[in-house]
Amino acid sequence: MKTVWCAQHDPVSYAPKGARAYALPSRSGNESVGIVTFLMTRSQTTEVKVAVRAAIAWYKKSTVKVANTAYVNRPSGNTNDSYNPIQIKAGSIMWYRFYDLNEDKGIFSDRTGSMFYSIMDIEAERRYGYEWGGNYGTKLFTYSDSVGY
Repeated sequence: MKTVWCAQHDPVSYAPKGARAYALPSRSGNESVGIVTFLMTRSQTTEVKVAVRAAIAWYKKSTVKVANTAYVNRPSGNTNDSYNPIQIKAGSIMWYRFYDLNEDKGIFSDRTGSMFYSIMDIEAERRYGYEWGGNYGTKLFTYSDSVGY
């Protein structure tokens, strides 16, 4: 099934691959936007069109996008470690940076390489020192609409 790309792939086998301990093998809500946007600038073969349309469809899935939610960095000077950067925000849509390879659930990880499904389960240093979500799909939709996808 075609969806999106991983943050990293093995250079020989193209299998999903981790990088740093907290960048586990996963589908990427962020890095895939650049790949799909790039593909829209290439010759539009059938294979390219199928891949682009599949990725756009993935970003539109209700199980992937998180409605009325935004990723909001901890305000400068705020040292409250119970601050949750995933905030309710009417009208916003958020996508996770990383998704479980086997299901469309956002994942988070720590420096030990452990996987979690709640950002509040990782230590504060990783929670606030990395971008775990964003409006990635919105950026993709803006570009894809402008080029006729």
